[in-house]
Parts: sequence; structure tokens; C-alpha cells
Amino acid sequence: MFIKKELSIDYCILVVYLILFMSHLENFNAKNSWFIIANPTSGNRKFSKQWKEIQQLLKLKNLDYSFAFTQYSFAFTQYSKHEIELVESAILKGFRNIISIGGDGTLHHVVNGIMMQRYIKTSDITIAVIPLGTGNDWIKTYNIPNSIKKSIEIIASKKTILQDIGVLKTENKTTYFNNVAGLGYDGYIVNKLESLKKFGAVSYLLAGIYGLLFYKKSIFKIVLNDKIIETNCLMVIFGICKFSG
Repeated sequence: MFIKKELSIDYCILVVYLILFMSHLENFNAKNSWFIIANPTSGNRKFSKQWKEIQQLLKLKNLDYSFAFTQYSFAFTQYSKHEIELVESAILKGFRNIISIGGDGTLHHVVNGIMMQRYIKTSDITIAVIPLGTGNDWIKTYNIPNSIKKSIEIIASKKTILQDIGVLKTENKTTYFNNVAGLGYDGYIVNKLESLKKFGAVSYLLAGIYGLLFYKKSIFKIVLNDKIIETNCLMVIFGICKFSG
């Protein structure tokens, strides 16, 4: 009889948990919630400390944060361009608001994930940024402070803008960009930067110096409004925002 009584109590507790669980599911609305995509290797690699600060600030703004049933869900990138897959997964789960935590590279991949998916209109998706990267050029165009606290305040204020997205097509690939697309020296520096990020903010300077020493000018042919420009130059940049490098 004693064992049966314990089983009965455990069963009641299980039922209570299931009721609470279903209640959370009913209250959770992915479409009106944020999905966080964070790059733990961004910037100066102090992500663990910064992540704790982000969680605390979200709570202070009464934007409860947890893995599932409150206003935020999250995912950490695990490899290059993982953001693209995470964006698609979030959209399929019903999320329409995404926070990019990282630098320009993280945001670039999030944007490409949004533009490459074919489930909903891209204009239905809102992106917010908490800058942690080595370089944060995009936020400068919109006067977003390079500050965790202030960027979260902007997110909480729900102020949005509509931005155009550039598209770069080559023979085998289509890439989207929200800031700039660079050829020549610029692309060379970005490629070199991948191996220098461990040095933090100074990595851009090191990559720039390396490029000046070893990169050779290229001949570019540009056709613009039926006008042909062919020249030997360091780089060509197509920008839809204000800052690069």
C-alpha cells in the first residue's frame, strides 16, 4: 500500500508538470518573440562573461530570457556559416525576430540565411544586433552604440528601419550583403583576418599591414550604365552603407 501511495503522488506531480508545460506552450508565441543567434568566437573571445551580462540586461529590461518558453530562445554557432542553417530552423519554428550577437561576419551570415530561405517574405523578418565583433562597421551607419547595454535598450524600444540588401552574383554563387561587397585587397584582408582574430581588435591592423606588404594590385574591368572602366587598382568596393574597414 505504501508503494502504491508513492506512485500515486508521483503520478500527480507528473500531471501537474504536464499542465504547467502545456500552459507555457500556449503562452509562447514564436512570431512575437526573439531568436538569438550568437557567435561565441566573436571579438576578444570573452564571450562567457559577455553572455552572462547579456542575460542579466535582458532580465533588467523585463524581457525574460530562457532557452524555451519565455520571450527568448537561442543558439550558438558551431562552425563557419552555421548562422544560415540556424536562421532557416528558427523561421520554420515560427520566429520572425532575430538577434545577431557577434560582429559584421555573424550579421552577414544571418542576413544571407534570411535572403536564401523561401518560406516567408524577407520584409516580415526583423533583425537586431548586439555587437561583440572585432569590427562592427554596419552599426555605425545607424548610430548603434558599440555597447551591449545600449544595444539592448534599442531592441527593447522596438524602433525599426527598412534596409535594402545588396546581391553579388558570380558564375557559381549568389551572395547577399547588408553593408559592403569588396574585391581585391578588401577580400584579401577579410580572408587573412580569419587566422588573426585571436589577437582581438588589433587583428584588423595586422591584416591590413600584411595585405600592404604582400597583396599585388589587380586589373578590374567595370561596366556601369554602358560605360566601361578598366584599371589597375588595389580594390573595388560596392557599398550600400557608410563605413568599411
